Amino acid sequence: MNEAQRTSQTFVARSFAALFGLGGLAVLLTLVLSHPPDRKLALMLVPALIALGLAGCLLLAGHRARPRSLYLLPPLGSVLVAVVSYGAGSALQVPYATFLFWSVTSAFYFFPRRVAVPNVPFAALLYGLALVLGNGPYLAIRFLVPMAAVTVSGILIDRLNVQRNRLAEELRDTLTILEEQARTDPVTRLPNRREFTRQLNRELARARRAGHVPAVLMIDLDRFKDFNDTQGHPAGDRLLRDVARVWSNRLRAGDLLVRYGGDEFAVILPECGMEDAKRLAERLRAPLPAEQTCSVGVAVLVPNESGEQLVSRADEALLVAKRHGRSASGPGVVVARLQQA
Repeated sequence: MNEAQRTSQTFVARSFAALFGLGGLAVLLTLVLSHPPDRKLALMLVPALIALGLAGCLLLAGHRARPRSLYLLPPLGSVLVAVVSYGAGSALQVPYATFLFWSVTSAFYFFPRRVAVPNVPFAALLYGLALVLGNGPYLAIRFLVPMAAVTVSGILIDRLNVQRNRLAEELRDTLTILEEQARTDPVTRLPNRREFTRQLNRELARARRAGHVPAVLMIDLDRFKDFNDTQGHPAGDRLLRDVARVWSNRLRAGDLLVRYGGDEFAVILPECGMEDAKRLAERLRAPLPAEQTCSVGVAVLVPNESGEQLVSRADEALLVAKRHGRSASGPGVVVARLQQA
């Protein structure tokens, strides 16, 4: 059972503890008041004490009970109510039977419909039996009016639950969409810088546990601003998407390509030494759409280095690459590294 389930079960158990406790206490308090001569004191006192005992058990151990065992609480409550109603005497059966509202409506509120629905005919059967045994007048009216109210209340709560569940599902979908938007670049549909930081920290933790060495590539599209100025931003967005698609196909299955910001991209390379990282960087520099070129900075994790330091070294290497050459055939170092953290 996960934490959410434990929390939910605790809430259900405590709610039923309150129902049983308050119901038992209410019955005990009414026992000091006058009742008809045909009252059967034991049939009122014993169910009230059982209800109070159940309340205590639910408070102490309800969160540890088997979840399905809680399904028995509403019908058990109906049994206790029916016994109290019968014991109260023919003139007071209906007032005590109003406790059936608690047992039936709680079933609809807390449990699935397939569990809740049988509680209605079960409560009706018990209440009808109490009325018949009590030999009171106007049995049909005394039965139909309370049971109609109980049934309608159950139906209303069921409909409210359906609406509540629908709204909760819509809220979950909305939160999922917002979370996706918060970690995804809207132009390229790649992960964004926030997701890069989260995934990098996760990869560094995994690497330290397993003794792996990850690498980071920082990539900058050469003269992308000039392309945007001459071709327009829509064309620039298309180029970003095309380049991102090409790079995604050239990387390994476990590598993570992100749009770091503007015309800058970054790649997390799990379990990748410097030589392999340089080969992957050169593969990314192979011909790109629209004859676009790029510069790449490479850094491999060194001992006792943070993710921020690793990215900073890769970024400095990128600056070196951009200073030495900005074309696939031009002179200078395009893939560079710094030896010190």
